[in-house]
Amino acid sequence: MVYQQTLNVWEKAVTWGAYALAGAVFLTIGWIAMQPLDPQGAVSLLACRNPLGVLIEAVALAAVTGALATAVAGRYRPDIGTFAVAVGLAALSLRGGTTATLLVENADRSGSFQRGLALKMFLESAGWFLVMVVSFFASSLVVRWLGGPSDSSSGSDATPTARDDWLLCVQDIPGVPPGFSGLQDGGIQTQPSAGLLHALITAGVAWVAIALIFAGLSSRSIVHGQACSLVAIAVWIGTFTAHRFAPVRSVLWPVLGVMLLAAVGYLWSGIRPMASSLPLHFPHSNFLRVLPLQFITVGTAAAIATFWGLCARVVSDSEDVSRSARGRTVAEKRRGHRTRR
Repeated sequence: MVYQQTLNVWEKAVTWGAYALAGAVFLTIGWIAMQPLDPQGAVSLLACRNPLGVLIEAVALAAVTGALATAVAGRYRPDIGTFAVAVGLAALSLRGGTTATLLVENADRSGSFQRGLALKMFLESAGWFLVMVVSFFASSLVVRWLGGPSDSSSGSDATPTARDDWLLCVQDIPGVPPGFSGLQDGGIQTQPSAGLLHALITAGVAWVAIALIFAGLSSRSIVHGQACSLVAIAVWIGTFTAHRFAPVRSVLWPVLGVMLLAAVGYLWSGIRPMASSLPLHFPHSNFLRVLPLQFITVGTAAAIATFWGLCARVVSDSEDVSRSARGRTVAEKRRGHRTRR
């Protein structure tokens, strides 16, 4: 698909309006559906009475909100509906408490309760990843129904590089029939091997970044801003590095890397040795400082935003090279014409 690489003031206002719409939906209706039992508790499936019911409501809200955001601004950026949903859910998580509330509530059970909590957070992160997947499909359906950016390169602003690099997430899933994904004949998907390598590099580099950034924070209190910003920075570094070694054509693979990062992080937190020098209500693993909802939503938003920036840069560079090549061709023709004269 050919998406615009730069937006004017009106188009930027429309995209920010889509984000504001998602935030308004989740901060109002979403809070009513997903608020914890304890008014000071964390926004988590582990802090509500009916986790499955809350997850189903979150899936429904994500589908509707992603579809609305895509209808408003889907022509400007691929998978903007999912980005809006991720931003809205991340904003919702800020209304509740941090993981400190989960640690305090369970600290009196046993000295190893954090192992079980880490495994539960892993399962919860898989549930929030499902919410992101649903929003991807909802956004894709809206693009097909309403008509998105042209798949043809015949337009004056279209370039082969833009058409190849900007695919919807659903269009890049291996084995998905073209009739379902909407990928036109001749569309080039990411090779699964390259996509998996991209996801692994994203997760691996982000893991190292989190280990380095979180170093020395084990005895400090948990705050939302710190947890969210560190996840965003780590995922940005991981996605940026992965795109250098294994470039992909959609956000499917960096977002998959975010899920791998969360899964490995929580599973490692569940099996690593406990730190005996810390109180029971302090996380013995820095991954337990981040709520699963924040890990998936902030990580997904960071991965999508990084992908947008990298693809826009690649297209811009290719256009500069193309213009330079055309300039050299014109100059050579002029020199040849002068020589013949």
